[in-house]
Amino acid sequence: MKPVHVLSLIISPRSTYSFRVMTAEQPYALWVPVSTVVSEPRNFVETFYWEMAAMHNCYLRGFNSAYINAPKVTPRDETSFMGYCLAMTQALKEHYDMEEELMFPVMEQKVDMYNDEKHHNAFLPQMIEFNDYCMKVKAKREKYDATKLRTLLRGFADGCAQHLQDEIPTITPDRMQFDQAMSDMLLAGIWHMLCANDEMYCVDLV
Repeated sequence: MKPVHVLSLIISPRSTYSFRVMTAEQPYALWVPVSTVVSEPRNFVETFYWEMAAMHNCYLRGFNSAYINAPKVTPRDETSFMGYCLAMTQALKEHYDMEEELMFPVMEQKVDMYNDEKHHNAFLPQMIEFNDYCMKVKAKREKYDATKLRTLLRGFADGCAQHLQDEIPTITPDRMQFDQAMSDMLLAGIWHMLCANDEMYCVDLV
């Protein structure tokens, strides 16, 4: 049986997202479209659109989770929390590498992706700074400071969150109508990169 993307097992294109507003404690609002799809996705571009929306919400939830929990971390949990934060940014970096190396060159045939690429470059240095701090704390080379972690997080996540919100409306199914050959090529490329980065994405259902 053909491998199935794990995300497709937990996100239905029929879902109706509930609105979640930004607050002082939860600074990043989720992307909250209300689906008009009443059946399973009819083609690749519909699946692509909804899975990208769901994936972006995962990263926004990660930002909120790190921000909310930062002041609650006890000394015994600092190493684990740094691992959590590093896993979050690693997943985000892999997502953007995939977009730039594989998806943007194809998507540019339909929509202008210049601003998306520019946004990636804008917040990457701040994300590297956040990563460096997390690695130092994890290695016991720097003291954990919740205020500093929150500041470093917002240094890249504020801009990244806006980008995650802005990108989805540019890839709606009506804009991304590829022929079957192009869709197959893009899907195969995505699958190859997912499996190369992490075997957890490659699941055979029997």
